Amino acid sequence: MQSLRLQQLIKYIPDGEGVADIGTDHAQIPIYLARHSNCRPIIAGEVSTGPYLTAQHWIREAGLEDVIDLRLGSGLTILKPGEVNWAVIAGMGFKSIIEIISETETVARSVKGLILQPMQGSDELRRWLVGNFFQIKDEVLIKEDDKLFQIMLVTSGESHGLEDIFYEIGPVLYEKGDPYLAEHIQSLITYHREVLDKISSTESMELNIKANKLNAKIHRLKEVLEQWQKKFNG
Repeated sequence: MQSLRLQQLIKYIPDGEGVADIGTDHAQIPIYLARHSNCRPIIAGEVSTGPYLTAQHWIREAGLEDVIDLRLGSGLTILKPGEVNWAVIAGMGFKSIIEIISETETVARSVKGLILQPMQGSDELRRWLVGNFFQIKDEVLIKEDDKLFQIMLVTSGESHGLEDIFYEIGPVLYEKGDPYLAEHIQSLITYHREVLDKISSTESMELNIKANKLNAKIHRLKEVLEQWQKKFNG
């Protein structure tokens, strides 16, 4: 398995425990676990017939039909509470991840950990998790194809609210001194500057208010970056 992102997702899964890969696509994670770990059961899920048939093809090609339990259904609805200890929900937008967790919350709270990798909207996902009694136990940044991916290990449990800016940055990424944290914060600054440039020339009061908020956010991101650099780089 070449993908650094998929390797990190797998690192969170203890050997010998049951796992479900929700939105399995080409079934790379289940196939890897079936070949290189003692994890059982290994369940792969897809909501649509097309991706389901694709996953079925690759599982058959690998000769692992008797090891990987491929199921057609929506999100975590394919599982019973306690059927597996770990669930991977990766490679989709934050709204889809939230919908999957919300749809079958009893299953989401029955696992030891949810391994989440949103393609966008990590700040909104963190905000929802914290507001709905989930804890972000660990986070890591993975750089692949010149893009940073955020991966979160989440469990059921009450969380304290965060300063608004840390929903974007990632509180655990900051506290643990993730090696890509400075690049991550700088990318957030660049993104907000680009948005600001698009609206700064307008005379609309509403957009001026938004511009002021963006300026304040950029300023705070710079402060946090400077604090982090002093903390971890001396």
